[in-house]
Amino acid sequence: MPSGARSAPPPEPLVFFVDRALGRKIGAFLRAYEGIDRVELHDDHFPQNTPDTHWLAEVGARGWVVLTKDVHIKTNLVELDAVLGANVALFALARGHASAETMAATFMAAIDPMLRALRRFARPMVGTIAADGVITMRIVDGARLDHPKLIRPHGMRRR
Repeated sequence: MPSGARSAPPPEPLVFFVDRALGRKIGAFLRAYEGIDRVELHDDHFPQNTPDTHWLAEVGARGWVVLTKDVHIKTNLVELDAVLGANVALFALARGHASAETMAATFMAAIDPMLRALRRFARPMVGTIAADGVITMRIVDGARLDHPKLIRPHGMRRR
């Protein structure tokens, strides 16, 4: 585990930023969920064609947590550099080809694991979320983990 992997509690109120790939419908589902303080939508702050590198820097400066279905962001070196440089906490769906309702339900199942990851690990961080809400932390404190950490929803048994 990288040095400094423990972090301070996430800022209050915690703000989740829904990127343009997820859109307004998923944002609306998440805004209705009581376990989330605040949800901000990409299109409320940036034009549709804003490069990811630009909005990632802005969102990172605000301390917001990025939610996306763009699983390639962790392998696209330009975007990954933007995530790391902006000190972003980013959670991506492991599979982004589902209905808006299913994707929103996956994020809602992962709220508690995301909150635990934000308390436990230092930014920048990247985690992927499986359909059952299990998060695989792949990057913590700006370093790729040789052995990714799994964070399960409460009550879920190890497989």
